[in-house]
Amino acid sequence: MSLWTDQRTITDTPTLIAPAAVRNVIVLGYISGDGDVFLGGPSVTVSNGLPLMGVPGTPFSWTQSEALYGVCATGKTAVVGMMEGY
Repeated sequence: MSLWTDQRTITDTPTLIAPAAVRNVIVLGYISGDGDVFLGGPSVTVSNGLPLMGVPGTPFSWTQSEALYGVCATGKTAVVGMMEGY
């Protein structure tokens, strides 16, 4: 198994975190910022997304083949780290 890591800066515009692909698992972790990250599809909002709370090290596992996006509230940003095994 190979391991891949990266970081994404999430703003108040839906940001692609992980493209659609067949994968084993992606683990996301909140690294820093001044806002919570809300996860979902390309039209994710703070009201319909799944929250990844703004606490460093908060994990989230993703095993689906759809693309994963994140968004923060207006004027907020956050950095998330990810690790993918494939």
